[in-house]
Amino acid sequence: MKKHLTLLFLLFSVTTLFSQTTLTAKVIGIKDGDTVVVLDSLNYQTTLRLAEVDCPEKSQPFGTKAKQFTSDQIFRKQIKYVVTDIDRYGRSIAKIYYDDNKYLSAEIIKNGFGWQYKKYSTSKDLANFENTARLQKVGLWYDKNPVAPWDWRRK
Repeated sequence: MKKHLTLLFLLFSVTTLFSQTTLTAKVIGIKDGDTVVVLDSLNYQTTLRLAEVDCPEKSQPFGTKAKQFTSDQIFRKQIKYVVTDIDRYGRSIAKIYYDDNKYLSAEIIKNGFGWQYKKYSTSKDLANFENTARLQKVGLWYDKNPVAPWDWRRK
């Protein structure tokens, strides 16, 4: 029990430390619409899962387009990011900023290539961006019955 508490405290401390630090890196890979690989100044690669957004899976309609959108926005660019958490796969959950402080998750949602991940996000701005994209039938919202990625994965 004491070891578990120590590990939890350590994980909380590391997460808290990172969540308060803005880091810089170059994007060297795009795994899918909401997962990228970055290279820092020490040549260390890190996989980042975007915070607050969930994009279609690769095998899902609009999955390839979501990946392409993310690539068009940040591939080979210097970005800034803030780690907000670590997921169950060990990936850093991060808010990514590029091109004079554009927030990547917001841009994905505005352009209809992802859902606000409401399980992990309470942002009213992101909810408004998603509603606007739905009303304007932008990106995946052009589909009559888009399936949320969390429902797709469940199948």
